[in-house]
Amino acid sequence: MGVRNTSRQAYHSLHDLGNRQRDVLLAILDNGKPICNLDLSRRMNKPINQVTPRTNELVVAGLVEESHRGISSTGRRAIFWQVTDSGHDLINRLI
Repeated sequence: MGVRNTSRQAYHSLHDLGNRQRDVLLAILDNGKPICNLDLSRRMNKPINQVTPRTNELVVAGLVEESHRGISSTGRRAIFWQVTDSGHDLINRLI
């Protein structure tokens, strides 16, 4: 049985993941349920303009995906994010 393609992608992403991306990925995971960028920025105590680009990069890398669209804690529409299987594989390699 071969290594899954997503596992290979996660392995290669490990070397490309920056500190801020890793922090956002771990914060999404630590939240325990899907979270939007605004709530994520508050949870991390970081400006939204530091969180949103990292989330987008993680989506492109296949480590984070849209869970659903809903209402944020401020009552505005938002996209909620969750860690993908590849993201979980990568996190397991980080720890």
